[in-house]
Amino acid sequence: MIYAVLFYDFGNDDHVFQPIRSWVSRQKSTLFALSPDEEKFLESKEHKTRVQEPSKPSS
Repeated sequence: MIYAVLFYDFGNDDHVFQPIRSWVSRQKSTLFALSPDEEKFLESKEHKTRVQEPSKPSS
């Protein structure tokens, strides 16, 4: 039943399972997406861990 609802190819036309497939697709995309707070946290960690090149002594 799950296979028929989520994966079976009913062709290009809309079918009765289209709304649930759309909902599942949205849920999958939000599952693997970062929230704005998580993105800010990663950016701050990335900024702190960047290694700066040492300044070259002037001759």
